[in-house]
Amino acid sequence: MLFFMVILRRRRQPPGFVHSQFPHHLCRIRKAIYDLKQAPRVWFHRFSSFLLSHGFVCSRSDNSLFIFRRNSDIIYLLLYVDDIIVTGNYPKIVTRFLSLLAKCFAMKNLGDLRFFLGIHASRTSSVYFSLSIRHLHSWLLQRASRDCPSIIDYLDADWAGCPDTSHSTSGFAIFLGPKLISWHSKKQPTVSWSFTKAKYRAVAFTVQDTIHVRSVLFELGFPVREPTTLSCDYVFASYLLVNHIHHARSKHINNDYHFVHEHVAHGDLHVKYVPTQAQLADTFTNCLSPQRFTVLRNNLRFVSPA
Repeated sequence: MLFFMVILRRRRQPPGFVHSQFPHHLCRIRKAIYDLKQAPRVWFHRFSSFLLSHGFVCSRSDNSLFIFRRNSDIIYLLLYVDDIIVTGNYPKIVTRFLSLLAKCFAMKNLGDLRFFLGIHASRTSSVYFSLSIRHLHSWLLQRASRDCPSIIDYLDADWAGCPDTSHSTSGFAIFLGPKLISWHSKKQPTVSWSFTKAKYRAVAFTVQDTIHVRSVLFELGFPVREPTTLSCDYVFASYLLVNHIHHARSKHINNDYHFVHEHVAHGDLHVKYVPTQAQLADTFTNCLSPQRFTVLRNNLRFVSPA
């Protein structure tokens, strides 16, 4: 339904419908419909224009995140096509804003967050599972008088683990204080010539996400002042991050990945060696025994809501 709320700016007759006598005539569709390539962009433009006109600011780190600040009032809005999360520090101002949205757009308020983009969110009296924007926000606000909690990264990579392509797999887990806020496991795009390169690619992969997290937190009003800790279980990669030198084992690494060293040199990142037994990202890159997997899962604080 949302695409019917916006007006199309560009129009062209589709193939097979051009009239021989009136080649410049077209079938006019006033409103956007699904499967038109411009429909999502037109919808986003209209909705974002509405938000900007009411005092919201679009995040530079994530253009689907909009932030409203006025005196002590704060509202965060996250948009993904027609799925929207709205939260703030005062329920009254959030309710007032939702009423304004309902007047301008045909929207349905589904209440507290339960499901978003395939992720279930559930809550007991003491525990949030899977996803809780409101809980994270209130948790940060409780610490607003102090600096934002530090970020700790755990990262790992196998080497040529894919039996078909010999590509390696990178994995990471990012903690904000004691809270796991981001995790990922992804096959590397090309074959790594050495274990060092596979590990260093995993480092770069993790740092990219970490920079994004730090940037988003800054825009939300919670700047991270302490260096982010990179926890790596490969001694040579840890040494290479701190000492930017060319070596027989590192000269083949692309210069793109050395941007990590610049952030280390600037003090944004702190490299820490951890033994393999304490590497929480191991579960994203390697086949583990049930006992080892259970230990890492518990340390990552993955629990079942059942």
